[in-house]
Amino acid sequence: MTLSLLFYFTLSSLLLAALPGPSMMLAIQGSLEKGFRKGMEITFGVLLGDVALLIGVIVGVGEVLSQSPNILAIMGTVANGYLIYLGVSSLKTLRHFVKAEESVTNKFNWKTGFFITVINPKTIVFLLAYFPQFLDPKSLWSTTQQMILLAVIFLIAVAVVMFFYAFSAALAKQFLNRPNVQKIMNLTFGVLLIYLGVNGFIQE
Repeated sequence: MTLSLLFYFTLSSLLLAALPGPSMMLAIQGSLEKGFRKGMEITFGVLLGDVALLIGVIVGVGEVLSQSPNILAIMGTVANGYLIYLGVSSLKTLRHFVKAEESVTNKFNWKTGFFITVINPKTIVFLLAYFPQFLDPKSLWSTTQQMILLAVIFLIAVAVVMFFYAFSAALAKQFLNRPNVQKIMNLTFGVLLIYLGVNGFIQE
């Protein structure tokens, strides 16, 4: 594989990882509510989910799933329903903010990040379409070796971007650490999560 190809893959992976999505929103919300450690806990779950998906893509499970529309539809329904559930959980804190904050924070942990990543069929289909574009048929490396290298670079890119989001949100926490501001943030994240879930149902 050429250095220029790896450079373009790294750059595109960083840009793609920076796009808004459920994982990013959960990491930011966790950092805003409970600090950097909570944001990184969610990030850890997201990375575990990505590892599971990438292993599936490399060994061929992803391709099998991509050719099974019924399974993808079920996964999409579960993922969208879970997003709506998380959004409703955030909105519930507006009624009893102090008491409910702990329960919502407990829901947003590494398991949340893992589940929301690994159950998303769009991620599986995307990875299947994305990685082959950067494979070099003339390389001395086998296809599997190239896929593993790209997977490692992709995971590092996601980790860097998620770290930046979590760290930035944790820094902003000291300026936003007021009940009224936190209520607005919970309302915003709740509505956005519900929107993503509903929009996912509409697009199915």
